[in-house]
Amino acid sequence: MHKALTRLGWNDFFAAHFQEEPHAGFLPARVIEEFKGHYSVATINGEYLAQPSGTFRHIATDREELPAVGDWVGIELMPGIDRAIIHALYPRKSKLSRKAAGRAVKEQIVAANVDTAFIVSALNKELNARRIERYVALAWDSGAAPVVLLNKSDLAVDASVLQLEIEAHIPGADVHAISCVTRAGFESLSSHLSRGRPVSF
Repeated sequence: MHKALTRLGWNDFFAAHFQEEPHAGFLPARVIEEFKGHYSVATINGEYLAQPSGTFRHIATDREELPAVGDWVGIELMPGIDRAIIHALYPRKSKLSRKAAGRAVKEQIVAANVDTAFIVSALNKELNARRIERYVALAWDSGAAPVVLLNKSDLAVDASVLQLEIEAHIPGADVHAISCVTRAGFESLSSHLSRGRPVSF
């Protein structure tokens, strides 16, 4: 397995689908940005601006069947320019999604193939245990492991007490009180971070 692909999150799950027909002739790429029908994708050869082929768009009957950030896709490089055509979307291991705005209830995929979802909330008067609980449930449903980060612990008088309150609402998920200013608590995050395991915030 190519090291550059492993750093992007490639593993045996995606490799198994890549070997299947009709995907075998394509270059695997990970979607890192999406904007108005175009995508920025990362490969072992660098980054490219990509767009789905006409056939791919025609076959996709729902927004869920189009690429989202974090997806693995099969691409064909266009000769002479840093552009690519997306021909295939590989199955997702996980997906963070929400209901899209509008009258019809549609799914909007926020990120795909995430191993850990960091849920960040400030330790101030806006701290809301029920809201954090909903985000944790969303992460579990997506297939990602939720980790709650309670930021601004340097400004909270009772950070440890608030942390215990949040932990009581969400058993099974790790909760860390941290400070992005003093970097307090950062050492506790190392167990959730490793090469090749994508995370979202």
